[in-house]
This record gives sequence, C-alpha cells and structure tokens, in this order.
Amino acid sequence: MPTARDVVTGAYGHLGITDPSPDELSDGLVNMNDMLAAWEPTHKLGFSPLASASDSLRVPRYAVGAIKAHLAILLASSKGKVVPDSLAVEARKLKDAWPAKPLRVEYPSTLPMGSGNNSGTFFPENTQENF
Repeated sequence: MPTARDVVTGAYGHLGITDPSPDELSDGLVNMNDMLAAWEPTHKLGFSPLASASDSLRVPRYAVGAIKAHLAILLASSKGKVVPDSLAVEARKLKDAWPAKPLRVEYPSTLPMGSGNNSGTFFPENTQENF
C-alpha cells in the first residue's frame, strides 16, 4: 500500500514539482484527508484520516491514480499552477473507471429465513406454525 508521502509526491509530480518541501507535504496531506473524507460517503473507499506522511493509505489500489490526479488539481491553485487539460481529463477517466457501487439485493419473501430461525415459521410472511 502506498504511503501518504507517495500519493502527495505523485500529485505534486503531476504539477512538475519533483521534490516537495515538508510544508508542501503537510499541505498535501491535509488536502488529501479533506478530499477523501468528502468522497467517503459516496464512494465507500474505507478511508480513515492519516496523521503523518509515513502512514499507509488504505484504499483500494484502483483508486490511487485518481486520488493523485484529483489531489494535484486541488494543489495546483495553492502553487499558482494552471491545471493542464490532460490532467483534468486523466483525473476524470481514472475516477470513472472505478467499479460501480454494488447493488443492494432484496431477497424475495418466498425464501426461507435461514439458520437460527426460532419463530416456528419457515417463510417470513407465513403466520401459521410449520413445525
């Protein structure tokens, strides 16, 4: 798993900054935490805020590229950089490539309730005792 330093350094790399200073790393970490906290309710990446640049970023591998690209877009304004069109397109493509959210499956009421059913009825809608 990549560390926060890897992701922030990669984001700055998109902007042409190859060796970010400690202040830039700290700023990148704060922005990354804020961005991923905002994404979490929608995308369910399993993210929890990171305290230092050496902490591992525990998100699915498919999300790392999109995180770097979107973080670069966030950091560009603080560095006085213009976001290249190619970076904006790449960020959108990487995020669009994420797997679709799993569907919530509703089971039909004709299926048995399952192990541990102590109600005496086999199906939930059945009101008479079967056993």
